[in-house]
Amino acid sequence: MSEPTLVNTPEVSGAALLILTKHASGLNVPYPHWIGGNGVDQGPSYCRPCADAKVAAGEAEYVDGGWQQENDGCCHCETCGCLLEYTLTEYGAAEEIDHYLTTELSAPVSTEEAFHIAKMLEHDETNADAITIAIKAAELIKSAATLQPLNPA
Repeated sequence: MSEPTLVNTPEVSGAALLILTKHASGLNVPYPHWIGGNGVDQGPSYCRPCADAKVAAGEAEYVDGGWQQENDGCCHCETCGCLLEYTLTEYGAAEEIDHYLTTELSAPVSTEEAFHIAKMLEHDETNADAITIAIKAAELIKSAATLQPLNPA
């Protein structure tokens, strides 16, 4: 029996995004924060507890942020590594696509992986490579849950 043929349509892209988003929905993904003050590097992103700890330790004067920002890649807390909310720039989306084109996706797809792939697809739901990657991830998620294929032949 042959593999189902996947057709990249807006409906399939939307269905894949829905599956990815639902799979990642259990994640607690806070908005990034930044620390500031005289001579403080304001580039790194932090979760709020880690940013507050930097201020409490005297390494910064204040905490800023608490909203989503564009990034050239995924966003994690500089201190504890927790996943932070983000959107991708054009460059960031291209980098994520390149990453997933050279990385073999396999089951089980983690909730964090689903989150990253969804962010990549959200950037451009018409990009054929992004759609193909998202469909593959969605199919793996569905097969792990023993559900029917996303787009049967």
